[in-house]
Amino acid sequence: MITNRFKKLRAGRDRVSASEYNRMSKTVSALSRSLVNYGTMDNTGIIARKQPASKQGTMRMVRTTQDAPADTKITANLLDNSGNEISTEVNIYCLTNGGGNLNVSVPLLKNDQYIFVVYTLNAWWCAELFNNGQTGIAFVKTTPGAVTSLSCWFSESDNTGETISVPCAISGGGNLNTALPRVIDGTQIGVAKKGAIWYLPGAPFQASEDCDCYSEP
Repeated sequence: MITNRFKKLRAGRDRVSASEYNRMSKTVSALSRSLVNYGTMDNTGIIARKQPASKQGTMRMVRTTQDAPADTKITANLLDNSGNEISTEVNIYCLTNGGGNLNVSVPLLKNDQYIFVVYTLNAWWCAELFNNGQTGIAFVKTTPGAVTSLSCWFSESDNTGETISVPCAISGGGNLNTALPRVIDGTQIGVAKKGAIWYLPGAPFQASEDCDCYSEP
């Protein structure tokens, strides 16, 4: 049944009145505005229902809102591509190699830390795999010389606690007394233990060369 509002007009035989033209124009305008929220139109003029965009596989950055808990998930604020917070206190799930919770895994997460996450299995997951092992704070006990290991106090305060030896990777070779960043007696570092070996998680030291940078004018 064709209503008066959407009646069929015969080309060359029916004339459109001003009121009919205005009514049709308003209807077309209303349909055009609705496309923004409810559908899209291709070049054939066919309206297609808009499907919700899938988040599957989406990667974003988050800012953690707690230190690594005794759990395999951590809360964080979700950021958009401009770094603005768009969701708060979102559960971020993490996989740990060897089992165990985040507070005993490396790298050790801290409050107000930025990490990448990916949306999969209907949840946000850490993009990084964590390794289970002992972690903590240490203080350099002795300014290193021509060595590749640090002697440290394993403690949350300097000059106390267990003495540990921490082997260090140095990109380019060399020793700690010529590597960057420089560490001295009392420098605080984060350490981790895998099996019986202590190590420094993160980027290795970089070899450097001292030089006389003065040149005559």
